Amino acid sequence: MRKPWVNALIVKLLGKKIGVGFMKKKLEGFWAKSSVITVADLGNEYFSVKFTRLEYLNLAIMGGPWIILGHYLADRRWEPGFVPEKANIHKVAAWIQLPGIPQEYFEFHFLNFIGNLIGKVLKVDKTTTIGDRGKFVRVCVLLDLSKPLKRKYEVEDNKMKIEYEGLYLICLHYRRYGHSNTTCPDLCRQPPPPNNPKVREMSPESALGVEQNYGVGL
Repeated sequence: MRKPWVNALIVKLLGKKIGVGFMKKKLEGFWAKSSVITVADLGNEYFSVKFTRLEYLNLAIMGGPWIILGHYLADRRWEPGFVPEKANIHKVAAWIQLPGIPQEYFEFHFLNFIGNLIGKVLKVDKTTTIGDRGKFVRVCVLLDLSKPLKRKYEVEDNKMKIEYEGLYLICLHYRRYGHSNTTCPDLCRQPPPPNNPKVREMSPESALGVEQNYGVGL
């Protein structure tokens, strides 16, 4: 009964709803070069993806992060008794940016060390390590979205900002993924601040320098 699903994943597109047909088309574009896949809608925005061989499954797991319409595809190994209505995918492979880092630190071992403070390093952008990008470096890490996301790290007593690419639903109040400031239950319950004509209003995103194209620096 379970054997046909040994080489299978359960996936979910974070922050955006799509149909099974569109999902299958995009996944075939990612993975069909290596394997024939079968995609099924499980409900609650989860899909099962069955591969013909184990090595092709491993390529899908290790080859990411996979992005559809600007949103990350989270995945987990298939497991028996999976109930979509009760399930939650906490971990996702995502790119982080480390802007403003001194160029002498564009080195694999240092970037690997910093990345492991934020999550589990999966890979470093190859152009990053030779300094071609200049303004920032990129590291792909496995993030645990059930825990607060780190805001900063230190280099020689300088606090450096961390930016998260493609994670649009981040609460700057709690540093958690899943909702934004405007839908944060606690912030919505707080009374509005008194009007002060001498103070120009700024959103939390503006105050912290949000990069709309890549995510927020928390």
